[in-house]
Amino acid sequence: MSTPSTAIRSKLPGWTGLAAAALLLLSPFLLGFAGAAVLSAFVLGVLAVGVKLKPMIRAGARDRWLVAATGALIVIAPWLMGFADAALATWTHVLLGLAIVVTANRSVPLRLPDRTGGDTPGTPGGPAEAS
Repeated sequence: MSTPSTAIRSKLPGWTGLAAAALLLLSPFLLGFAGAAVLSAFVLGVLAVGVKLKPMIRAGARDRWLVAATGALIVIAPWLMGFADAALATWTHVLLGLAIVVTANRSVPLRLPDRTGGDTPGTPGGPAEAS
């Protein structure tokens, strides 16, 4: 049985990764980026929020790899997009991208658990009725 503190600790990485994605999206406005850094933070922030939210709504087998790949793309974006000389934008991308990569295998389902007693015949997830 999980205690409330265990439940919180198990969900914290998922929410941390989502917060990092949202911070990347908002970073041009909060930190005053210019040029390609604004476009990169906005586009990759929207992408990161999307790929972090998708497994929370409906998980699939490839979701954690997609989240990790998005985080890795965020880490290398300053060099790909040519704004690596802007230290604040570069460090923001690298640190938030690493946070997304590290939390890639964790997601927080937005669905509530089934409380219908899944062991009862005829309930979703329960055993089939005997014929």
